[in-house]
Amino acid sequence: MTVTLANLNAALNGLVYTPKSGYSGPDSLQISVKDSGDNLTGSATVAIAVNPPPQVTAPSSANVSQNGSVTFSTALGDAITVADISATPASDSLTLTVVNGTLTLASTSGLAFQNGTTNKSALIEVIGTLANVNAALNGLVYTPQTGYAGPDSLGISVTDQTDVLNGSATVAISVNSVPVASAGPNQTVSQGAAVSLNGSVTYTSVPGATLSTVWQVANGPGTVTFGNSASPQTTAIFSAAGTYYLRLVATYGGQTDQSYVTITVDSVSPPSTAKLQQGVNSYTRMTDTRRTRTAVVRGFGSSPDRPRSAPYSTGLRCGGSHFPSCRSLLPSCARSIARRRNTIRKTAPCAISTRRPRWTTRFTQSTI
Repeated sequence: MTVTLANLNAALNGLVYTPKSGYSGPDSLQISVKDSGDNLTGSATVAIAVNPPPQVTAPSSANVSQNGSVTFSTALGDAITVADISATPASDSLTLTVVNGTLTLASTSGLAFQNGTTNKSALIEVIGTLANVNAALNGLVYTPQTGYAGPDSLGISVTDQTDVLNGSATVAISVNSVPVASAGPNQTVSQGAAVSLNGSVTYTSVPGATLSTVWQVANGPGTVTFGNSASPQTTAIFSAAGTYYLRLVATYGGQTDQSYVTITVDSVSPPSTAKLQQGVNSYTRMTDTRRTRTAVVRGFGSSPDRPRSAPYSTGLRCGGSHFPSCRSLLPSCARSIARRRNTIRKTAPCAISTRRPRWTTRFTQSTI
C-alpha cells in the first residue's frame, strides 16, 4: 500500500504480534519499505521468541488413607514442580485449591500470601520467585477432613507476572476408607464340633473400591477347616484340642486391617478300657433283661481270676459260687465290670444260673 510517511509510522506505532494458539518457539517479523518516488527500498527483520506459558508438572492421581495424609515431593517420586523459561525476578503467582481437605506448603520463605489466604488451608494464593514457588511445592502435604472418605481434587495454577501467561494442572485424589475388622468374641468348643465365627467389617463406601476378607490361622496345635474362609461369618472345625488364634484380615480400597480371636478346643476323653487289677474289689450290676431284676456280684481276692467267693447274699450263683467259672461262662459277653479304678470288658450275652434251681436267665451288665 502507498501511504504517507507520517501515516506509515502511525500504523507501526502499536503493532501487535500474536503467535498461533499453542505455539512456542522462534519466529521473525519482516519489515520492508519502498520509496515510490525513486524506488529505493529499506528493510529490517525482528527475531521473535515465542515463549511457552509456565509448565506445571504433577502426578495425575494420588491415594490417601482416611484420616491420613499424602506428601508430594521429589524424594517420594510424586513432586509438583513449575517451569517458566520466561520467568524474571518479578515473581510468579501460585494458586492451590482443594475441596475436602487442607494443604500445607513445605516452605513459606520468600512468599507473600494474597487475598487473606493462609498456609494449612483449602485455598492458598502466594506470589514469589520461581525458586521460592518450587521450594514451597517440594513437600506439599494434603490432609483430608477428619472422617472423610471419597474423591477430592487438587488444583494448581501458576501465572507469570511479566507476560501474564498461565499454566495449570489437576491431581485427582482418592481418600480411601480404612476398614475396621472385628473377629468376634473368644469361644470355647469341644473337639470335633463346629464353632460359628461371627466376624464383621465396617467401612465408609468409596466409589470404585471393593472389600475382601479372609480368615487365617495365626497359631494353633492342629489344622482348621473353614466353612468359607472368605466370609467374615462362617464356621470352623479344629483337628486337635488346644488353643487356636485366628485372624480376620479385611482389605478395602488398598487399606488393610486385621483382628484376632482365641478359640479354646476341649478334648473329649474316650471310655476307660483298663484291665481289672489284682487285689482290688470289683462291682458289677447285672440286670435281667427279661425280668428287669438286678443282682450285684462282688469279687475280691488275691487275683482277678480267682477271687475267694461270690457272696450268697446277692442271690446269684456263678458256676457253683466260683467267680472264675462264671467268667468261663462269659467268654464273649458284651459286659463292662466296673470297679473303683479299672474296667474289664466282655463281648456277648451269656447264661447265668441263679440261686433258685433250674432257673437260668440272661443278664446284661452296666458299670456302677
